[in-house]
Amino acid sequence: MNLRAGIGYSFYADPENRLTLLMDVNKLLVPTPPRYGTNGEILDGKDPDRSVVSSFFGSFTDAPGGFREEIREFSLAAGMEYSYFNQFFFRAGYFYENPQKGNRQHFAIGAGLRINAFCIDMAYLAPTADRFALKNTAKFTISHQAEKKRAVRPRH
Repeated sequence: MNLRAGIGYSFYADPENRLTLLMDVNKLLVPTPPRYGTNGEILDGKDPDRSVVSSFFGSFTDAPGGFREEIREFSLAAGMEYSYFNQFFFRAGYFYENPQKGNRQHFAIGAGLRINAFCIDMAYLAPTADRFALKNTAKFTISHQAEKKRAVRPRH
């Protein structure tokens, strides 16, 4: 489970050009592993064997390192997208995760093309941390957006 909150703002230079700035914060809603002793007893933190609901709400207060460690469990992402005629897209962004909580950190650049209802997107991830499973990865996506149909009101 994730809790993600974000914000975005678009600047319109003219009808053909749009620049959008985006930022989001993500928090995993799973138990933080406690610190165990040599006999397997929990020294600091909470028992991770909990119900889903307890894990969800407890994920904000269960880190053995207290509030400072809870803050480290948030990841941040920021980016921007330039759109030309809502058909050509150019994107750049950065993702940050604390080194003690996964250490995923990378820049991403990408481009997209929309032709009618089809979109083709490409992104390239360039890591900035030593430990990153998707080093120098290119991602490709093809998607289709169905047209929205207007509701027809019955005539009386």
